[in-house]
Amino acid sequence: MLATQRTGDSPFGGRRERTARASGTIWYLQWLRALGALAIVLLHAYVALSLEPTLSGLAPSLLRCEELASIPLTRWAVPCFLMMSGALMLDANRPMPPGKLLSHVWRVVFVLMTFGLLFCLMEATWEAGGLDADVVRAALVNLLSGRSWDHLWYLYATLGLYLVTPVLRAIARHQTTVGLSLLTGVLWLACCGPATLGLMGVDVPVAASLARLVGWAFPLPYYLAGHVLHRLGDEGAFGDEARGAPAGGAWAALLCLGLGALVLVEWLAATLGLGALCLPEHLAILPFGALVFVGARRVVGAPTSVPSWVRIVADHSFGIYVIHPLFSHLLLLSRAVVELVATAGVGGVILLQLVIVAAGVGGSIAVTRLCRRLPGFAGTL
Repeated sequence: MLATQRTGDSPFGGRRERTARASGTIWYLQWLRALGALAIVLLHAYVALSLEPTLSGLAPSLLRCEELASIPLTRWAVPCFLMMSGALMLDANRPMPPGKLLSHVWRVVFVLMTFGLLFCLMEATWEAGGLDADVVRAALVNLLSGRSWDHLWYLYATLGLYLVTPVLRAIARHQTTVGLSLLTGVLWLACCGPATLGLMGVDVPVAASLARLVGWAFPLPYYLAGHVLHRLGDEGAFGDEARGAPAGGAWAALLCLGLGALVLVEWLAATLGLGALCLPEHLAILPFGALVFVGARRVVGAPTSVPSWVRIVADHSFGIYVIHPLFSHLLLLSRAVVELVATAGVGGVILLQLVIVAAGVGGSIAVTRLCRRLPGFAGTL
């Protein structure tokens, strides 16, 4: 086991982790939280500029290279966050009474009711050119129908996973690791396979029907995969996890192979005009996310401490995930910023991306700390 006492069930941690003893922290999950939050900010720094009409045409080669680099460097983050949820929420050794589960559900609902609604109001107000009762109603409809800012799809997915957690815990409790692995594999193929075939232009009527029927449930195999991988680690399936134990040569080779395969897949997909095959709803990214998940456990092992920046970023990872796009939107809405960057060319694009990353991380941490002083936010953000 990585810890004598485990604290916190959310993959993003929370305020409880700041008061938890060091021996109660699952270290590899802390590293994944911190690195995953940074990876998501980096990904959106590329995405934000690629969607900005004026700036995307300034440095097409740079953005194309960033697109390919973002696959191995960042696309594992959301899959790993889903896996962390499954590792923590489905662990039979962690009590999950109804009250505790409801607190996790409320945490997501509260953030959607506050930041999710704020984002919907901002978007609706911008589109309508002003704020009135109709705009507020439209924002509420968008929030309730899951049409807030794109990155918040993860919160809606997490809410759904939490609601089915009692059923999944019962299944996991009565299934062997092999049985759960097979179930996860079947769900992965059923939920992600049809959408992948459709994106590749393969016309299979059964696949199209499956995509409509279960394609929306693609977070489920990630949730179960995290539990399976965490259980396998507890059973010693990944070798020695003593302090300082390095990743084995086989794991390093697999990770490099996965990196190369993902970049090749995405390059071929773009060349053939197939679209993004490395999104979570498609087949390619779960195996790579699993390699990163296991690799983190193998590399980190069970140390006595972690760098302070890991603690800080991991503790604020939920706030970083929710808030960080706000800063890039505000920057890119400023015509003065866009025009200044346009005059600087490629160098200006790179500098703006660095500013977006710094603001996304630092600004989100600052806003999160401020919000935690407000009623209701202390145990949710």
